[in-house]
Amino acid sequence: MIADTALLTPLSLKLAKPASHTCARAFAEDPLNEYLVPDKSLRHNLHYSFEYYLRYSYYGRNEVYLTSQNCEGIVCWASSEEKDSWLTRWRAGYPFLPLHCGWAAMKRGVEANKLSENLKKRHTFPRCMQLELLAVNPEYQGQGFAGMLIRPMLRRLDSEDMPCYLETQSIRNVEMYRRFGFELKEKAVIPGTPHFLYAMTRPPRPVLPAMNPSRTLFENILAEVAVQA
Repeated sequence: MIADTALLTPLSLKLAKPASHTCARAFAEDPLNEYLVPDKSLRHNLHYSFEYYLRYSYYGRNEVYLTSQNCEGIVCWASSEEKDSWLTRWRAGYPFLPLHCGWAAMKRGVEANKLSENLKKRHTFPRCMQLELLAVNPEYQGQGFAGMLIRPMLRRLDSEDMPCYLETQSIRNVEMYRRFGFELKEKAVIPGTPHFLYAMTRPPRPVLPAMNPSRTLFENILAEVAVQA
């Protein structure tokens, strides 16, 4: 069976920079980023942190896919079997992050990461996939790009009987992810802010027929929705 993700564009190092700008635009008003980078004069550098993250994901063998080389949207999946590595961080450019985001952002990032790790310990499984990032350029939001990015991997996880985990800072996103089968497990306060981090899981579902490789990804999704209706 041809993997559904084959219909998406895998991340390359060449695409990391334009993809990072898409992420920065998508998360410009994100409350966690306001917490991580309290200095507004540095917040325009947000794309540097996303470029580091995308390079880290590339070197760390996370699965990162784009809607196309135009980078309308990006999704990143991380397997529980992949472990963090300082060598990977170094290759991705970690030492340069304080120059762009400031030391305060680095320190706050460590605190936010502790909260995330505690949530993972309570709600993930030894074998699972985490949806680490989903970003759609604001000018393309509301056009189905999020579904185009998420559905292929969810189909694969269903075929492998593997659960999925994610965290989001937006209650609006909680409702969106519920439509993809995710269930809210915990609502935790982000340290030093009035904002929350929502932990969600998705158990595997019965497998649907494989996508038709002769169709575009969008045509396959329309056909799938018609079958489920």
